Amino acid sequence: MALSDREQQLFDQLEQQLRDDDPRLAAALAPAAAPTVSTRRIVLGVLIDVAGFLLVFIGVMLSGLAASISVGVFGFAVMVLGMYVALSAAEPRPSGRQWLLD
Repeated sequence: MALSDREQQLFDQLEQQLRDDDPRLAAALAPAAAPTVSTRRIVLGVLIDVAGFLLVFIGVMLSGLAASISVGVFGFAVMVLGMYVALSAAEPRPSGRQWLLD
């Protein structure tokens, strides 16, 4: 159900009053920025996953039980790291040359 023009105007006034009275609360209630997708991170994560898969495969092919398990577990940890890198959001860069001043 849509708001009437009068209701929308009252809602906007209440929102403005909230921002003026308590800016910290208004900032906390503001919608969060959407995470950015980084192609570089996705490609790097996939490459790390492939390396981890190869390590798991090598671990399966090894003859010693202890070496096989340790290489396989290390390969799995590398794969988890690759997924973390691929799925993590890229950090937004500061606009302009502001990053030089920090």
